[in-house]
Amino acid sequence: ESTCSAALLITSRRPELGLVLNAQNVVGSAVPRKITAVLPMVSSEDGTYEHRPRNASEVLPALARAGGLGHDRFTRFGNKEPKLNPHNGQRTLNFHGRVTMGSVKNFQLCRRELTGSAPGTDPASDPAVVLQFGKVAKDAFTLDFTHPLTAVQAFSLGVTSLAYKLANEGG
Repeated sequence: ESTCSAALLITSRRPELGLVLNAQNVVGSAVPRKITAVLPMVSSEDGTYEHRPRNASEVLPALARAGGLGHDRFTRFGNKEPKLNPHNGQRTLNFHGRVTMGSVKNFQLCRRELTGSAPGTDPASDPAVVLQFGKVAKDAFTLDFTHPLTAVQAFSLGVTSLAYKLANEGG
């Protein structure tokens, strides 16, 4: 009987889909914010690792604070830093024609090492973009993604850009 109830407890715990941290740049709202995402790893053979915390110390924010996000189970992503355009003095990202309007909601994510430097701090490395989200019309956005992200993970990351703007920047 105890084996049955233990199995029920394990299967009834909700999996965490990931952790997304948005930090507003102190310079002002027109400057892009810092985005860090930690997601369960996706493998082509086994699918997605399901992180099912058993207690408060195993939830993703607690694991991140304690340094307990193991390399074999999680992947870290960080936003690509925009480069300053010398012609107009604005920060820009190359969306290869897929994003047509400037917005603080626009972003590109690259894979980062869990123990590596902060996103955008190593100018010599230019990791591949695995997700890009950006404005194409007044109320329309485009979302492009590739492996190792799943469709649910990519969509969730795009929505966080909209939700963060509404909650923290008033629009």
